[in-house]
Amino acid sequence: MPRDYVPAKDTDLQLWMGPFTSIMSVNLSTLGLVSGDLTSITALKTAFDASMTDYELKRDAAAAATQAKDAARIALVAKARELAQKIQANVSVSSAMKASMGLTVSGSQPPTPTVPFPPMDLVYEILQPGAYSLKWKANGNKSGILYSLEAKYGTSANFVSVVTITKTKFIHDNQPPNQKVTYRVRAQHGTLFSLPSNMVVINDGGSSPVSPV
Repeated sequence: MPRDYVPAKDTDLQLWMGPFTSIMSVNLSTLGLVSGDLTSITALKTAFDASMTDYELKRDAAAAATQAKDAARIALVAKARELAQKIQANVSVSSAMKASMGLTVSGSQPPTPTVPFPPMDLVYEILQPGAYSLKWKANGNKSGILYSLEAKYGTSANFVSVVTITKTKFIHDNQPPNQKVTYRVRAQHGTLFSLPSNMVVINDGGSSPVSPV
């Protein structure tokens, strides 16, 4: 591929175009060019130089506007904090009025977290021995809710965590091919867990999903 002699940076291009067009203008025939070539590139160079001047002016104006905005914000926030502190220290101002102004009221409690809904319709598909695809329905839980998939193995009475995810499906692979495993899933919101979903049992001789206990 031929070398590209044109600089990539705008300011370098402006510098480069100076001698490129000026030498061209007095050596057209030597360079094998015609006056139309010079006319076209001169017009394009003029347009580019004008655009660069406009760009630099607007860039400087934008920078100045940003500085002015930041300075105005700093002054506004400082005054707002000063007045907020006066209002907070004024015992005659009711807590309700402070709260309505967006001020933190001493002793106020955050809203009680909502317990998520139990996931429902947990089902499975055996992809191959020891690899199981599990899916369930959110049952009204919003996006961002976590789902804790749990399993118990063989005759164990205790469930252990498999994975905690935001999706409503998971492939659990690399499991002992013929080991009995029981799955359930619970929704999680912070430290709060929903009731478990229905349970599904794999490698138990073909029994169907059972209700939560």
